[in-house]
Amino acid sequence: MTDAAARPPAPACQRGARQRTTRQVAAIAALLLLLAGCTTSPTPPTSNGPVAGQSPAATQVDTPPPSPGPAPVPAYMPATADAPAQNVPTPVLPEKAREFSKEGLEAFARHWYSTLGYAYETGDLAPMTAITDPGCKTCAGAKTSITTIYGDGGWIVGAKVTIDSSTSNFAVVPDGTYQAIVWVQQEAGTTYLADGSSLAPKPASISRPDIVVAAFQQGQWKTMKAEHLTKE
Repeated sequence: MTDAAARPPAPACQRGARQRTTRQVAAIAALLLLLAGCTTSPTPPTSNGPVAGQSPAATQVDTPPPSPGPAPVPAYMPATADAPAQNVPTPVLPEKAREFSKEGLEAFARHWYSTLGYAYETGDLAPMTAITDPGCKTCAGAKTSITTIYGDGGWIVGAKVTIDSSTSNFAVVPDGTYQAIVWVQQEAGTTYLADGSSLAPKPASISRPDIVVAAFQQGQWKTMKAEHLTKE
């Protein structure tokens, strides 16, 4: 009889324990194989979000170009013996001069002389014509002289008009007009012709009163007459 045959069979409880141990070893081995097959590096996420520890890339923002500022105003240049005045500011009718009132008439009369001075300096009669009645005979004389000088290529140096005061009693006269007294003075002036020659200079005038006769028509004042109250 051999030793194997002589050994008694293992008890049933020992056989069950060995079987459980064998199954546990096989299960652990299978788990290790499974984990070994998963040791390759994981594929990084495809998200475009920032990686931890890194700052997000700055977003490009188009900045609109700065808007251009107002165009510079050309500098005023008074007339000289070599050239006429340049960049002379155009008189602007004040809001007060649009009123049908004592103050409105006084402001209007002052403004009318501003347009006369502007015409002497530039030859531009448009501002004065816009507020003057076509029937104003004394106004027509000034227009003719200025048109002749500048129309032939000439210009005026000096002759600046200064308004010292403008007053009115705002009393209507029988023809429906109103009157204002304007004290005006004018600098000496010289007329230059297109060929560079000049006429005899006109002397300055001291401050003296002029009368402006105006009518309020269609919501605005119009000069009907403007003349000296005293002689030279």
